[in-house]
Amino acid sequence: MTLRVRRLAGAVAVLIALLLAGRWTASFVAERSWAATISPSAAAFVSRWQLLGVALEAGAIVAASLWFAIQALLVARVIASVQVTRRLGDLQLREAIPTRLLLAGAASAGILLGLIAGAGAHAWREPIALAWQGVTYGVKDPLLNRDLGVFVAQLPVWDLGHRFAEILALLGLAFCTALYVAIGAVQREHGAVVIHPDARQHLGVLLAFVALVIGAGYLLAPYHLAASAPTALRVNAAIRLRSTQIMVGVALATGLLSMVWALRGRNGLLVATWIVLGVGALGERFLIPALNDDRAPSPSAVATARRFDAIAW
Repeated sequence: MTLRVRRLAGAVAVLIALLLAGRWTASFVAERSWAATISPSAAAFVSRWQLLGVALEAGAIVAASLWFAIQALLVARVIASVQVTRRLGDLQLREAIPTRLLLAGAASAGILLGLIAGAGAHAWREPIALAWQGVTYGVKDPLLNRDLGVFVAQLPVWDLGHRFAEILALLGLAFCTALYVAIGAVQREHGAVVIHPDARQHLGVLLAFVALVIGAGYLLAPYHLAASAPTALRVNAAIRLRSTQIMVGVALATGLLSMVWALRGRNGLLVATWIVLGVGALGERFLIPALNDDRAPSPSAVATARRFDAIAW
């Protein structure tokens, strides 16, 4: 990369930063000016609200960018020990990959993915503020025996955290896999997939992280089940809860076996493990609800549902 190209890239980055800062400043001044026409306390509240949104967005972008930058640096560790094969007539020459350009591109891609993953975090203000304040109704749901305030205030924040971790895990896995394929650390030889040991360890850890995120999603599934009144009032709702608990165990086992693959490199074990998780997820999602008893709920359950509706309205 020449000096001129670096200067041009730096100028474009500064211009984008100035445009974003200018847009936020204009929005901040406009909102504060509007609130000041009501009262000084309203202007102060709106200012704090705007700053909270900026802090959340900046924090999410920085965290995501650091995550992807770390993944790029771990890939760079493998670059020095990987060589690609280039054919020159009848000869096959093995040559090292130029690390400087590849590392710069990987880091830039990591920052770009961080911007994509963290953008829009200002919308987390409402659920975070509600969860921080807390809500209590003094009424418990019949399935999990939790106060309804948990579903109103806490569950949305848990879902936000899970979705963010899910984006980081899946994008990180796809990002690193693409980089390893590009540098030749993951390739097919004689019909088999050959993976560089360092790349296998890195991808194994990422796969384990993905499995843990899937398990966390199944930990939240009972709360979503309880929040859906028609499903929660079914006679065999306990079967649905048991199936989610089983899937948590399957996800944890998948993460553990992914770490075993990272150390020992048994591709068949990895494929079989993730097939079991996929089949189990399909069964939990479609088969268990289909076999669930759809008999009409009892009169007491209907009265409970009406009580919940009254509280909601």
